[in-house]
Amino acid sequence: MYGPTKLPNILVLALVFSVGEAAAQQEYRGTEQQQTACTPDVFRLCWSEIPNVTQIVACLVREKPRLSEGCRAVFEPPRQASHVRHRLRRHPATEAEK
Repeated sequence: MYGPTKLPNILVLALVFSVGEAAAQQEYRGTEQQQTACTPDVFRLCWSEIPNVTQIVACLVREKPRLSEGCRAVFEPPRQASHVRHRLRRHPATEAEK
């Protein structure tokens, strides 16, 4: 069996490893702004998945048509601004440019 000084050392090592592993397993939860945008939708649509972050994200993706505008924007790729698209179109040359 372990002596009186060995047991506390083993417990300390086990605690250090378990805390380190838990920190490594934490999932990315989005920015504070994204969390703020989606929190009402999580409580409205995905409350049964709390606190499982992976399942919450899957639920939000599945419920995308029902998400608020702010939360939906978190899950949609950014769109080009209309002025950028406008500038990329070719315009016919004006008389001055010919």
